[in-house]
Amino acid sequence: MPMLDQITVWCSNLMQNAPVLAVAGLVALGVLAFLIIWQTVCLILASLRKISHLVQRRKHSRFNGVSVIVADLAGLKGKQRSQELVLLIQNHLCAFTFGAPYEVTSMRQLKAKGAQGLRDTAKAHRDAFSAALVVWGQSERKSETSFQLMSRELDPETGYGRHETILLPEDLSEMTEAQERAAAYLFALAFQPGLADAGGFRLEKIKPVAELLETALEKPGPIPADTLELIEDDFCTMALHCGDHEDLEYVVQLRRTRLLSDGQLSRRTQIKARIDLGRALLSLSERRHNPTRIREAMDHLKQAIEILREHPVIGLATATSDAVRQGEKMLTVRRKFSVTGGSVL
Repeated sequence: MPMLDQITVWCSNLMQNAPVLAVAGLVALGVLAFLIIWQTVCLILASLRKISHLVQRRKHSRFNGVSVIVADLAGLKGKQRSQELVLLIQNHLCAFTFGAPYEVTSMRQLKAKGAQGLRDTAKAHRDAFSAALVVWGQSERKSETSFQLMSRELDPETGYGRHETILLPEDLSEMTEAQERAAAYLFALAFQPGLADAGGFRLEKIKPVAELLETALEKPGPIPADTLELIEDDFCTMALHCGDHEDLEYVVQLRRTRLLSDGQLSRRTQIKARIDLGRALLSLSERRHNPTRIREAMDHLKQAIEILREHPVIGLATATSDAVRQGEKMLTVRRKFSVTGGSVL
């Protein structure tokens, strides 16, 4: 081809007359070839990821059970921590699904800007894979590992999917089997919040769960204090629902210790602890009459009522109730006025 021959001759003359330009051209050509190859590889990898994403999405959509997705944690040893969590949930989630099938899968770290961006990304993955729960978080050195949970259950206050934070030890392998089961319970609770109520389950189902939590409370080990408080709250609820004499005595011990603990207790903690303690003492007194315990129970319940009255929501409800009664009274007076022809009875 004449044009190709001319290009060949021009390149040969250029290399002889201007070697620097020739070398620069070769370098530029090599860089261009590298960029083309790099872009091609990236496109192939992106295509493979998209195909894998579609296959996993189709697989999850056909799965009739509980699907939990664990994203790689951000921070030091994040991938290792997430794999430990996947293994923990796989081994112990069966105790809280009551025979329902479940699967736990891992995925790459969530990428987004800010906390709200991460929640939006987690929600998108939850909906795309029809997952019951998406877990992500931050792994930090010499500190508790913070796990963020996004489930399909709606938050009654916001109307959106429940978003919770759970703190676990830095090294999950340090926990005993009982502590691992208690941790798995917290993840199960995120997509099955009825577990904490206990009233929606038969006694033979909820009783083993209460025993698991009790075992973890007896030897909490490295479990953070905030997480231990959640476990204690739910155990007390379950024990009051289905516990025997020993369970109720343990509730009394736990709640007395909680109320006498150092530090400022939150309003919610005080209310819950006093109500649990009062109910446990009354239940024990029903089986064996004890006036001292009954009076102590009444004192705690009255204190819980006083704290509840200070809550703004309770004040708003009281004001609304008073307004409704006032309206009903006005209607009653109006009806009497109409019947008597203008004179009030």
